[in-house]
Amino acid sequence: MAWAADAGFAVPLNGMDDDSVGIQKIIDKFGCRLFNPGRYVNIKTQGLVYEGGGAVIMGANPEYSIFARNVALQTLESVTIPYPVSGPVTSTRGVAAIRLGSRTDQAKSAGRGLVQGIRWEHPGRLLGALVGNETLAGQLSHSEAMLEVWGGAGFAVEDCQQGGAVYTYAFYGGDSKRMLRCRSLAQIWDRRNPRMQEGQAAVLLAHGGTAHGAGTSFWADSCTLYGGATTVPQTYTVQDGITQASAVACSASNVAVTTTRRAGPVCIFEIQSQEDFQILDCFSAAADRYNIRIAAVRPDDILLNGSIMGGDHDESNEANIATFCQGANFASLRRMTIANTRLNGQLIGKRALDINGDHGFTSVAFLQIINILTTAHLGGAVRISGADGGFLRSSMICGYNTAGNDMTSPSKGRLSDVCGIDIGGQTRNFRTESVTFIGGVNDTTNAGKAQIGYLDETTGRNNTYTGLKSVGLKAGGRSVWSGTKFVEDTAP
Repeated sequence: MAWAADAGFAVPLNGMDDDSVGIQKIIDKFGCRLFNPGRYVNIKTQGLVYEGGGAVIMGANPEYSIFARNVALQTLESVTIPYPVSGPVTSTRGVAAIRLGSRTDQAKSAGRGLVQGIRWEHPGRLLGALVGNETLAGQLSHSEAMLEVWGGAGFAVEDCQQGGAVYTYAFYGGDSKRMLRCRSLAQIWDRRNPRMQEGQAAVLLAHGGTAHGAGTSFWADSCTLYGGATTVPQTYTVQDGITQASAVACSASNVAVTTTRRAGPVCIFEIQSQEDFQILDCFSAAADRYNIRIAAVRPDDILLNGSIMGGDHDESNEANIATFCQGANFASLRRMTIANTRLNGQLIGKRALDINGDHGFTSVAFLQIINILTTAHLGGAVRISGADGGFLRSSMICGYNTAGNDMTSPSKGRLSDVCGIDIGGQTRNFRTESVTFIGGVNDTTNAGKAQIGYLDETTGRNNTYTGLKSVGLKAGGRSVWSGTKFVEDTAP
């Protein structure tokens, strides 16, 4: 950036004064080709915008090249996005620290851009800096992002770190986008304190409107995405069937749970619209609700062909992976595979997996779950109430119901909330096979508090099981509480 002074633009890069006006002038004149942009880029007065393809922002490395969103950057603007079904939608949006691509002009898509080797900072959001009682300085609430990408074909984010704002990375439509070896932390959402409700997701995949479409092909590979700060330990009493606003969210029985809540963001991955997405060998942890949430939010959204392969997803308060469909006019996910993946509650999270059909609609059509390991969840590990076809096989469900609900008496708990696998609701044509239920969190010698393995609440929906067994369940427990055993058809 030494050439900036020769070009007549003032870019202090001293960590205190504003750099955004000077850098925007450089972008307007020369295009967005920022190489080793400086030790500390203070984005204070305005967000950086480049509408067009081929942007390159390359830092020396994330420890040296820092893009900081100043807490003073609070600009709001009225934005109208036309959608193919919903028509024009006008909303108030906050500006991104960096926006690449036009929101409404396909010819000015982000194209084959590259952002590499930088660190995002949003002061006051770092892990451990907050204890749950403060007010976030410069609190954001209008979809602000650190990096906002519209369209794109072959766009890549590589080797970047940290985060902040409502979204760290927000991708709207486009094709063939990838994140490689990125790390994220420093977003906050504490459901108990409105003054600390800001972060929605580390990664957002959303519809790009008529100009950029529903989104096709996204890969996140070898990323480490951690949530935000933790609150101080609290004691919560959770009533039967009720998730209190301040609770850790094990909606089982009247059991007091003492734990340290995770406080943000709401999700690590929020997937609203995307065809062909893959989350590969990633680690995610410490969201207020979900590590991965898959749900359409508007009738235009498309959800098709999702894969979560390898990796480890930990300690989010509600569930590690959740899918939803909120109505007949909203897409459900067509085909989903979860394989070779570890889902850990860390004695904090309620569930490992929630394929949710509570709105009366299927949320996944053909669900494949192969070789997963779940452990240390407060309630039941796997709840499948919204699957249309598929199977769960060759998996280990360990150390669930750590809140300790006794299932030997119907008055003491709810089966669907605390069993290892619960099949219910809209689910049909789903087969569970070769699953082992283990009582202990970390070993088979400790019986733990798990009692019931498999429960099928449906009738006449062709949901079956075979090859289920248990090791070290609590006294009175069993592998299968109710269900139909699958019998191979031996007829000629």
